[in-house]
Amino acid sequence: MVCFTGLFFLQNVFDQQVYERTPYQLSKPLVERLQQDGVNTAPLAGLESNDYDNESDMDSALNDLTGLNDKSHASVLKYAKFYNIVISRELFSELPTDSPSAEQISAVMQLGRKSFQHVWMLSERLASMTPVWKSLPKSKVNMTFNKTLKNQFDVVRRLFHIPK
Repeated sequence: MVCFTGLFFLQNVFDQQVYERTPYQLSKPLVERLQQDGVNTAPLAGLESNDYDNESDMDSALNDLTGLNDKSHASVLKYAKFYNIVISRELFSELPTDSPSAEQISAVMQLGRKSFQHVWMLSERLASMTPVWKSLPKSKVNMTFNKTLKNQFDVVRRLFHIPK
């Protein structure tokens, strides 16, 4: 009961959003991305272009498929989250001056007016443009760098996100 009261106050008194719908979508670019990872996408043919209200709905649809192993199932869920991102020049002034770096912001600016349906699409585009957006191989030594990079990316992702 205390939790519900707290959520009520957050949403109504402080005008904070408590819940945001997170749709999932099996788009053509997603299927192509999965194929690059070596996922057999043939079992997904009947689900292409379908929209799902949440991860649970998509998970249920994937569970009904045959021929999709656990690793492939996890990959689909990882990449299928729909997260509309539109790089808008009008918002660049709202980027913090300390993070991301000037070089990272420059790369984002080069994407002006481009849109992305999934977070991974923006992440991979930025990484292909400049090494300052590339994660280092997972290791204890690189953990701090990769965490900082993720936080810098999250600043960009949140700023340019347009809820569906």
